[in-house]
Amino acid sequence: MHRRTVRRYLATPAPRHNRPSERPKPSGLSSPTLQPFVEYLPSSVALEEILLDGERLKAGYTLLQQFRRLIARRGVRDLDHWLKQAASSGLRPFVSLAHGIQSDSAAVVNGLKLP
Repeated sequence: MHRRTVRRYLATPAPRHNRPSERPKPSGLSSPTLQPFVEYLPSSVALEEILLDGERLKAGYTLLQQFRRLIARRGVRDLDHWLKQAASSGLRPFVSLAHGIQSDSAAVVNGLKLP
């Protein structure tokens, strides 16, 4: 390596990294950047109207909410029932998720049981 290249490299200041005190802190939904999007979140009445329009949409929403509750409660006993419902729903994302969970069910069950 040439001496001039080495000197130039050594003279270059190191890149400044964000320190924890300099990082922006998330402020939730009250953030001015997120506020315009909060206005477009559907109310429960609007959501019910949307779900009345489509049978498949309602089935997908129901499966999603059941899955969220299952994960939040760590409900291992409810997992098999949900997997059967998802696999027989005919909704490709849920069928795919159910097959993926079934293929590695031991890891999923341990993930739900262990802290």
